[in-house]
Amino acid sequence: RIRFLPRVTQEIDILNLMNIADVLLDPVPFSGGITTLDALAVGTPIITLPGYFPHSLLTAACYRLMGMDMFVPQTKKDYVAMALKVTHDHVFADLFRQTILTNCSVIYENRESIRELEHQLKNICFKKL
Repeated sequence: RIRFLPRVTQEIDILNLMNIADVLLDPVPFSGGITTLDALAVGTPIITLPGYFPHSLLTAACYRLMGMDMFVPQTKKDYVAMALKVTHDHVFADLFRQTILTNCSVIYENRESIRELEHQLKNICFKKL
C-alpha cells in the first residue's frame, strides 16, 4: 500500500512520519536531498536509482560512503524489486534499517568533508585577484 500525504511543514512531523514508514522511494531521476539525510538519521530505508546527473546521486553516494552498495539497485526492474522486498520481507527490512543506523555516523560525523569545504571556501574567499 502506498500513501500520498499532504505536504508536512513541521520538522518533527516529518521525522515521525519517516520513522514509521517502511520505506521511502527516491523519485526517479531525482534524489531526496535533505529528505535523504533526515530519513537516514532515523534509519528509514530509501530505494534509489542513481542517474547520470548530480541531483540523482545523493542517496546512492550516502549508501556508498556507509559501505552499503548492495542496497543500490542498478536498473528500474531492480528498483521495483528492492522496494517490494523491503515492504514484504520484514527480516530484510530490519537488516536494511539496522545497517543504516549502524553506519550513518559516517555521514553525520564526517570531519574530512568539513575540512575539505573549509579549504575550498578559504581558496575562494582569499584568492588573490
